[in-house]
Amino acid sequence: MHIGKRLREIRTIRGMTQAKVSKDIISAPHYSNIEAGIFTPSQDTLTLLAKRLAVPATYFTHSYAEDKFMAELLQQYEGILEKEDVALANAFLKEHEKSFDYIQSLHQELCFKLLRCLALFKEKEFIAFQQLYEEKILSYVDFDILHTLNIRLQEKYDYITGLYHYIIGNHNDSIELFSKVLKISEDPLLHARLTFNIALAHYRLFHYTEALHYSKKARDCYLHLHNWDKTAECYNLMAVLYKDTNRLSTAELYIHKGIQILNDKTIRIYTMLLHNLALVYQEQEQHKKALETIENCIAIKKEYHSGTLFSSYREKLNILLSLKDETEITRTLEYARLVCKSSLEECHLRVIEGKQHFQHQRYDAYEKCLLQSIDYYLKHEQWEYLKCLPEELATYYAKKKHYKKAYELNLTGLLAFKKIYREL
Repeated sequence: MHIGKRLREIRTIRGMTQAKVSKDIISAPHYSNIEAGIFTPSQDTLTLLAKRLAVPATYFTHSYAEDKFMAELLQQYEGILEKEDVALANAFLKEHEKSFDYIQSLHQELCFKLLRCLALFKEKEFIAFQQLYEEKILSYVDFDILHTLNIRLQEKYDYITGLYHYIIGNHNDSIELFSKVLKISEDPLLHARLTFNIALAHYRLFHYTEALHYSKKARDCYLHLHNWDKTAECYNLMAVLYKDTNRLSTAELYIHKGIQILNDKTIRIYTMLLHNLALVYQEQEQHKKALETIENCIAIKKEYHSGTLFSSYREKLNILLSLKDETEITRTLEYARLVCKSSLEECHLRVIEGKQHFQHQRYDAYEKCLLQSIDYYLKHEQWEYLKCLPEELATYYAKKKHYKKAYELNLTGLLAFKKIYREL
């Protein structure tokens, strides 16, 4: 980090060229070298540039001076974020908006940007998080001087960067960064959160043994902190891992543990547990029980406007397919379309429609729906959804003695498994 990066950022915001900013102050080549960090400008030059760019002079001239009042504000903001009170965090930002406009210290400004990223992550605004990180962090930090940051700021930077890599799918990088922070952090709450994040990253990599190990460690950390909601979230992850490895009774047990320990049935986690309980019942072929559970989950989500309705409607549709309830399938498909927000979700519904066609022996429509869905998943590298679907259609083709088509679909399924388990 150097003053040149700040100059470039403000100049870009103002929509000015280097020549226009530097005119009658310094030469354009000299200014370009300042932005690149090759030269350090004088205080007089910085004052003139500040006036040209319409920012407080201290924003350029005191970029290495820490401000006590700003330190207090940043500490307060971080404390609010720890409580995960979105409304309070936004109110705090609005109240102190002018103070945060031009933070003179480069390090304190970086701290604020990292906290803003954290706030977006907690609000599940992942696209906005990624955009802010790439525009305001990646372009702001010089990697060769990261070691000069104080320990707390390094910790924040590595943690937020770990979250960034998790969001864009670089799970191995996220594990490395979370583990790095884990070694230096003395904060027990951050220690628990990092351990849970490592478990999630391993789960995304299909490293079930490692994911279970870290999820149990995270549970123990949260139990020690008496943080019952987060403990329940750990139980939920453990249940998912047991379900995915076909240990359904154990998965059900951990879901019930999560429900029992929840503090006042925190809605987000409670509906997550109910949704996964329905998945377990469905795997156990307890279809009516699964339907009752997922309908309860949907009703609570609607009442409290919590969580994504689409995922639960999709699960309800799969249960209804097992029950062959044509009337309810048609009705639920309409509800699901109303909350469908992406082409991926539209593709999920196409699969459901295809299976509905199969039950009514509309085989041409069945083939069309599944082939279109497989093509979409393949084109967008949605390997997780290609684990079983090509095999299902391949089995159908094999029964019709269309062996070439069946073979090609089986190759697609094999490719998906290889991609998932990182063999390619």
